[in-house]
Amino acid sequence: MPVTLVNCDNTTHYVYPVYADANFICYSRDRHSLKYPSSRIILANLIIQQVPIFISDLVVDEVWWAFIRGWYRKTTGNNLHSHMVKDDPSILARFYVLIERNTRKIFNIPRLMMVPQEIPGDITNMALNIFRTENLMPRDCFHLAYAITHEMQGFITSDQDFDNLLLPDYHITLYKF
Repeated sequence: MPVTLVNCDNTTHYVYPVYADANFICYSRDRHSLKYPSSRIILANLIIQQVPIFISDLVVDEVWWAFIRGWYRKTTGNNLHSHMVKDDPSILARFYVLIERNTRKIFNIPRLMMVPQEIPGDITNMALNIFRTENLMPRDCFHLAYAITHEMQGFITSDQDFDNLLLPDYHITLYKF
């Protein structure tokens, strides 16, 4: 079976390198999240094991949006939707300093790097193939396409949508928390 599913715990040994889904990065920064403790243990183990951790611009985009929505909800008591930002772009200005500070902290994680901008192969065609065969949402297809195209051996996520991956042509270890 090309996809190996591993439920993470304190004894998990990680393959090199891994691609971190946006939810992993978000949970590791949000002390109020129920998944904060498990994501921090995983992050600590990745650092101890000296595993290279890769993210993409798509991960950064999702993290920023999740943070902005969370901070907006915390400060106003309301949910933030994209149409609200389109109607009043100044909403975003309230969160610039927080986004900048948290982005710097994320990029200070030892061995965390961006996937190379030079893309070996065609990410879009890879994502389309994954979309056709795996029944994933488009963004999830792109995350997997980045991981596969850049020959990541592991993929860390809490997203249940990845639980039934087949990926018959690729071997990847899916770490779940």
